[in-house]
Amino acid sequence: MKPKCFEILICTIATAVSILHPVTAAADWRDKLGTFRVGVVDGGRPVLEARRAKPFAQALSKALSMPVEIFTAPDYKALIDAQMENRVEYAVYSTTAFSAAWVLCKCVEPLAVPIAQDGSKSFRSVLIARTSEGKSLFSLRSQTIAIPGADSFSGYILPKYLLGLENIDLESGAWEVRDLQTVDAAIEVYKKKEAQALFGWESISRTTNSDRAVPNQATFSLLGNAAQDSRIIWRSPEIPNGPHTIRNSLDSEARALLWDFLDQLQVSDINAYDAIAPNWGGGFATVAKEDFQTVIDLVAGNSKLTTVVGSEVPDTSQVPQRGLEEIAGGNPKKSP
Repeated sequence: MKPKCFEILICTIATAVSILHPVTAAADWRDKLGTFRVGVVDGGRPVLEARRAKPFAQALSKALSMPVEIFTAPDYKALIDAQMENRVEYAVYSTTAFSAAWVLCKCVEPLAVPIAQDGSKSFRSVLIARTSEGKSLFSLRSQTIAIPGADSFSGYILPKYLLGLENIDLESGAWEVRDLQTVDAAIEVYKKKEAQALFGWESISRTTNSDRAVPNQATFSLLGNAAQDSRIIWRSPEIPNGPHTIRNSLDSEARALLWDFLDQLQVSDINAYDAIAPNWGGGFATVAKEDFQTVIDLVAGNSKLTTVVGSEVPDTSQVPQRGLEEIAGGNPKKSP
């Protein structure tokens, strides 16, 4: 009887161990991290930003079943450094900042992008021109093109790069590129017919694929009566909104929990959602590194841009209406 009882005892212990083992294994990544750290750019106000993000940290702590802390960085360069050095597991970036992080480290990957209230999760650069000026950039030779700033991503950096790949040099003198510094000034010059074309941006939706411009889309919507005799004659590829990212060494269970959390956040905890994605209004969508390849290639070929990214500091005092302005630092007077 004793040997049989001993065998039963061994089987019971083995069964208990087999049941408990997955729990122990699943807890390993939590034990290793100790605290899950979320990095954000503080806009020069670290205490205020940490306080604003607190509801997100509290909700995420509950979802991950572990402590969560908010790490505030003065700019994107500092945030990139923190993620590269494994001081944060999760970081909220602009499109260019994420691309710079990938070029510098390849240790990060996008988890999700915020969605605007109109359902758009990405945007394009566009070239707007009067219908009387023709249908292509070549028809604008010797004409004036207004831009909202040489440092505007969608208003000049991206189109200059993409058109350069087609052997079109905007700085060759074939066109007069007039830098007006702000969106408002560039639009005003265009409306006064002192410029025949204007670089701007539009969000991506089902209605933005036609040759005719869509009245309620981004830069075009600001043209007023000038929109009636204008059209979009060039569009860039689709560019995702600024992503929420993770280190690519993060455990697969943690990744799954994070995505489920973000996917349900707008419904499950609106305060936490507003704390991390104010005024986006559309929740989150999945995204892949490949979706950023255009910008990654741009940044990889422009060492100066990886440095400029460090000066991108969102202005948290004025949350952008559509969120895309954060690419240029959150200044509503500048193009994304």
